[in-house]
Amino acid sequence: MPRKKQPRKNKIPIVVDYHPLRLDLTITDLSHFNHDDFNSQICLQLQGEAAEIDESYPLPLLMKATHLIHQISPELILRLINGKRVLIYEHQVVPVIRPQDIDLRFIRWQRKKDMLRTKPRLNQLVINLEESWRQKKQTTSEQEDALEVIDQTLGAIINFVQPNNQTILVGQRPTLLFLLMQHFLYGLSNEVWLQQNNGQQILIYQ
Repeated sequence: MPRKKQPRKNKIPIVVDYHPLRLDLTITDLSHFNHDDFNSQICLQLQGEAAEIDESYPLPLLMKATHLIHQISPELILRLINGKRVLIYEHQVVPVIRPQDIDLRFIRWQRKKDMLRTKPRLNQLVINLEESWRQKKQTTSEQEDALEVIDQTLGAIINFVQPNNQTILVGQRPTLLFLLMQHFLYGLSNEVWLQQNNGQQILIYQ
């Protein structure tokens, strides 16, 4: 009996159009705010489209927003203060065409996640991202690209990551490093907290 022809898969790439996200700056206390309203605001703005978020927002608010965006949007870029745009993650299931100015260098680190899943599970993992970044900056030349310093910092930290029940990310900058690390921890950590320099801890997700 002759085999039926399988329908050809559509491999025509789509052009990614990023939707700039506006966050509510009146939210100052992230330990006591209406999550449902916050989630609704983001969902209504994005409606499943690729997202662009601006670095100028407070880090805790950005991390809270990133957690929701991760669940509803196929990809997210961060617009830095200097205007550069960096891809935080992508979940595309079809080929895509992105604007040429999007920096894609950090996506490759996601491939290391599978190798880390076999490590022993920890109860808690504390990572001082800001201090690690500062130390890396001190060992690089002034001519080193700022994004390259973040890339090297992220690569060094990832080597020490293990599956865990709780991760605490310590510090406040650079924003890009925190969002990249947050995304990397999905599937490795049951919950993530942000500990700011004043000692305040904010639950990002669980």
